[in-house]
Amino acid sequence: MLALREQGFTNREIGEKLHYSRNAVFSRIGRQPKDLMVKKMLALREQGMSNREIAEAIGYHQLTVYRAIGKNTRKVPRGHPPLFKPEEMLELRKQGLSNRKISEAMGCDVSTVDRLIGRMSHHYGQVFDESVRNLHVQGLSGYRIGQELGVPAETVRRHAKQMGLTKER
Repeated sequence: MLALREQGFTNREIGEKLHYSRNAVFSRIGRQPKDLMVKKMLALREQGMSNREIAEAIGYHQLTVYRAIGKNTRKVPRGHPPLFKPEEMLELRKQGLSNRKISEAMGCDVSTVDRLIGRMSHHYGQVFDESVRNLHVQGLSGYRIGQELGVPAETVRRHAKQMGLTKER
């Protein structure tokens, strides 16, 4: 059995050659080296076999094969390329547009903009802060400023508070 192991045979193959079960081979010579198992799996993968086919060929469960050779060995990437680029959205953000205005310009939902460039206040930029300051000086409420700029009133209140335009309650 050990001579066959040194030649690179798996426990299953050794068992088939000597008419033993894989478990009988395991109990006599132990577990086969993991690197040997993975090399065989990768060799079969290079021949174009699927995880299921590899598992059937070498006598392992397909999840074992999947974990051993990794999920990143796929030749065809999963999913589709992103439709919207965060870089383009951030460029519009630098121009002072709100998430709502960016979503209209990009032709996507506001939640997509929120997810890709975030809801963090630093994404609003100086242009936004200046707009809030100018509209606040004109006497508009936080709600009306939010409507004008296309952002929630709470965002306007938070920025106005950070800029010292409103008193704390």
